Amino acid sequence: MTAKRLILLNVIVYVALKLLWLASSAWGWDFPRVVDALALPSQPAILMTKPWTLITYMFTQLDFWHLLVNMLWLGWFGTLFREGNAPGRLATVYIFGGMAGAVCFIATSTLAATPDATAASATLVGASAATLAVVAATTFRTPNLPVRLLFFFEARLKWLAPISLLTLVLPPESCNTPCFAAHLGGVAAGILAGYACHRAHYRRLRETMEANAYGSRLRDKARKNGFNSLTAEERRLLFDTTGGNHKGAQKS
Repeated sequence: MTAKRLILLNVIVYVALKLLWLASSAWGWDFPRVVDALALPSQPAILMTKPWTLITYMFTQLDFWHLLVNMLWLGWFGTLFREGNAPGRLATVYIFGGMAGAVCFIATSTLAATPDATAASATLVGASAATLAVVAATTFRTPNLPVRLLFFFEARLKWLAPISLLTLVLPPESCNTPCFAAHLGGVAAGILAGYACHRAHYRRLRETMEANAYGSRLRDKARKNGFNSLTAEERRLLFDTTGGNHKGAQKS
């Protein structure tokens, strides 16, 4: 899934909720009940009755500016992340960060729980934790990537990422300690995901280099002794490493 599709999904949910809110004002529907069905509860017992909220909460945003900031950073860093990574990995990092944020939110809410009804009914919505995971993973994966700003100057990603992290991590007045913990959980998940992508990239690079080196040895053998000197397995490997282009070997 691309960054555009993730953004589109967030925007669709936002617009749908706004339309439902307008309809509820006109026809007296229970709009808070709709939001409650999508929001992540702070108590594990309530979560057990609504397990889908582990996913839906990270696509649910009620405030326009909250949506705008998250989508701007997601669009920028999500596009950078996809360069050199598998197509489906961006969505994996996004959801992983969102779920890590959910775990931190619930854990912090449980540890800091108070007996009043307000704390027990607290919920979480928003893509901040998931977006922070994408920002952190992209920065960890390619910290020295040059990024041009406003066509005037160029800066390394590692110097620009802290700005986005601060705008997303620093909680607004409406964000309490469990909410802040969810943001930090997203950052931690992003760092882990970035490290995993970094390892996977160099593993693929090493495997490619080893395959190319082995392919070179097979081509040398075919040139010296003829293509028929290769075993069936060696012919298959040579075909795989050269994309089937072994005409030069056959001529020898």
